[in-house]
Amino acid sequence: MLNLIINHWDKVLIILFAGLSALFAGLSAWLSYLAYARDKASIRVKINWAMIGMTNGEGIAGISFTAVNHGRRPVIIESMHILLKDQRAFFLPERSPIIAHQSDRLPKTLGEGESISMLFYAPPLIAELENEGLIAQYFCFKDTTGNTYRRKVKRNLLKNRD
Repeated sequence: MLNLIINHWDKVLIILFAGLSALFAGLSAWLSYLAYARDKASIRVKINWAMIGMTNGEGIAGISFTAVNHGRRPVIIESMHILLKDQRAFFLPERSPIIAHQSDRLPKTLGEGESISMLFYAPPLIAELENEGLIAQYFCFKDTTGNTYRRKVKRNLLKNRD
């Protein structure tokens, strides 16, 4: 075997360089794809329980709703809504007493790594949905080009936690 390699070392080198060239071409193509994919807008939506602090040391349950731009392209977020099970959109007025805190007013431009968040008082939001007999399926942010970024509501997220 060693004798075969020594006798045909020029062909072995050609095969070795061809293999390395193919490897680097594949790696280059993969890195180009990753750069292309990152160059688009990539909004990720998060929903979490939160505790809203009061001045007397007690707190009230809240729901934190955040959109983060993980892409390089800026995105203008124009609205936020809750998509119901029957595919209707449930919008909250901007001055709703259910909204505890809004990091910025809409519309807002999200650059790379920037976010917008809204904090809702959970009991009034849950009560309003239950009074109307509505079932929330997704929390959604919508941008100016019509793209909707959404996160599925966990089954027990909007249940009363008395």
